[in-house]
Amino acid sequence: MDEGTALVLAVQLTALCSIAGSLLVYLLCKARRVYDVEVARFGSGRSVLVTSCETGLGLQLALHLTSLGFRVFAGVKEDPPETCQAARVLRAKLKAAPDWPGTLVVVPLDVTREDSLHEAVDTVRRHLPAGHNGMSH
Repeated sequence: MDEGTALVLAVQLTALCSIAGSLLVYLLCKARRVYDVEVARFGSGRSVLVTSCETGLGLQLALHLTSLGFRVFAGVKEDPPETCQAARVLRAKLKAAPDWPGTLVVVPLDVTREDSLHEAVDTVRRHLPAGHNGMSH
């Protein structure tokens, strides 16, 4: 397996794991009905990449994580992301809920194209605080 394929596979697996983990956290909180101050601060200062935000699941996951205080990088396949339907929905929901503690950045991302993955990595790095270059344990 060449390095490019390995990189693409690693990014895809990372995205899948982050989506699964976020969904698990959401379902656990929903089952316990725990929406107190601790949950609201849960995502404070943390960043997450959500792929496929042009689909219903990705869109809802991005909105929920933003409401929990995460800095969400919402990957949309359509280019340019400023004009796609998912980006318009995300902006409208955020405008309707200005008290949400998180932030949302729409990122053009096609996980099947290596050049798109590299551009997404550059975009995410530009929006991360100084000294934060990606995943931590």
